[in-house]
Amino acid sequence: RFSPRPAADASLFEREGPPQLTERLLTVILEAATLSDMAYGDTVPEVAAKMNETGIFDLEVSHPNYDSLTFYSNEPDMGVVASKGGMCYGAFRGTVPSSLVDWGQNFDLTVRRVYPLTDEAQSGYEYCTVRAGFADFLDYDSSSRAMAKIVECAASCVDPDECVVITGHSQGGANAVVASIVASRLNPIVVTFGQPPAVLGDCDLIPADGTFRFVNYIEAE
Repeated sequence: RFSPRPAADASLFEREGPPQLTERLLTVILEAATLSDMAYGDTVPEVAAKMNETGIFDLEVSHPNYDSLTFYSNEPDMGVVASKGGMCYGAFRGTVPSSLVDWGQNFDLTVRRVYPLTDEAQSGYEYCTVRAGFADFLDYDSSSRAMAKIVECAASCVDPDECVVITGHSQGGANAVVASIVASRLNPIVVTFGQPPAVLGDCDLIPADGTFRFVNYIEAE
C-alpha cells in the first residue's frame, strides 16, 4: 500500500477518470530508461575511462542532451544525477554480473529501516522496512553527495512536486525505490525496469500514482 500523490495544477498525470499515461509522462519515462542504461557507465567514454582507473569517484560530464550530468561511483554501485527540461533525475546502476558484492546484495534477505532524509538512529520518525542489500548504497558518502545534488536541482524547479524522477534497472530499480523513501519529501516520481521487490509491508512514503514499475513478461524463445 502506497500513499496518494497530492494534486497539482499543471500535472504530468491525468487526474480525472482512470489513470492515464500522458504524452509528457511518457517522455519522462523514456528519459528514465535512457538514464537507467547510462548508469552502468560503459556507454559514456569519460566514465568508462574513469572506471578503468578507480572504482570510487564523482565525475561531472558535459553531454549535449542534458543541462547537467554527474556520475557517483562506489564500485560496484553507481548512480547518475541529471537535469533536463526542468526535471531532475537520479538513476541507479543494476546488477554487475561479475560482481560478487552485487549478488550478495541481491540475495541478502535481512531487513533494514529506511528513514526520509534523516538519521536512522532517530526512531521517532516514520520509516519503511526494506531488504537490507538494496539499501547498502546508503552507507556510501557518494550517496549523500548524489542526494544533495538532487535536492539542489529540485530547489530550482517551477513545480517541486513534479520535478524529481528516481529510476533504475534491475537492482538499480530496487535502489531507486529505497532512494525514493529517503527523498520522499521531494515527492519523487519512481520509474523502475525489471525491479525485484525491495519493500516489505506497507510504505506510505512512496506515492502510489507516481510509481511506475515496468516488468517484461515475454519469455525468450
